[in-house]
Amino acid sequence: MAHLKNRMRHFYIFMNMKIGLLILVFIVGLSSVSVAQVLVDHSKFIVKSQLKHGFGKTRPTTYETDTSYLFQLRDSTKRPLDIYCSFDKSGNCKFQKTSFDCDSCYYKFFKETLEIKKFEWKQIGMGRYLSKYSRRLLLVGDDEKHYYTLTLLDMKEEDYEKLLDKSKSK
Repeated sequence: MAHLKNRMRHFYIFMNMKIGLLILVFIVGLSSVSVAQVLVDHSKFIVKSQLKHGFGKTRPTTYETDTSYLFQLRDSTKRPLDIYCSFDKSGNCKFQKTSFDCDSCYYKFFKETLEIKKFEWKQIGMGRYLSKYSRRLLLVGDDEKHYYTLTLLDMKEEDYEKLLDKSKSK
C-alpha cells in the first residue's frame, strides 16, 4: 500500500510539472504577439487565445474551419472589427486581414503595426511595407476600405532584395 501511495505522489508531482510547463509555454507564446494583433506566423491556438483575451469581456462571433478563423467584434461599447486569418497545413497563420468600420480605428491599428520595431518595416509603395527578411512579412493597407493585410512571404532572400531595390528605384 505504501508503494502505491508513493507512486501516486510521484504521478501528482509529475503532472503538476507538466501543467506548469504548458502554462509557461502558453504565456511565452502570448507575449510574443503584439498589441496591434500581428497574428501571422503563429499557431491557430495562439491566434485564438490572443483574440479571445485581447479584447476583454466582449463577446465576439467566431467562425472556424481547418484552414481559417474569423473573429467578428460587434459590441455596443466598441467599434466593429473583423479579423480573418488563414492557416497552412501545419496550422500556422500565413495571412491576416483586419477590417474596421472607421478610418480613425484603421489608422490607429495600422500605425501601431508599423511601429513594432522587431519587424523593421520598409515602405515599398503606397500603403505597402516589407518587414526585415527574417520576418518575411508584407503589410498592405487600404485607406479607402479601412483594412490592412499581413502576408507571410515564401521567397528567397535574393528575391526579397530585388523587391526592395525595385521600390527604391521608383
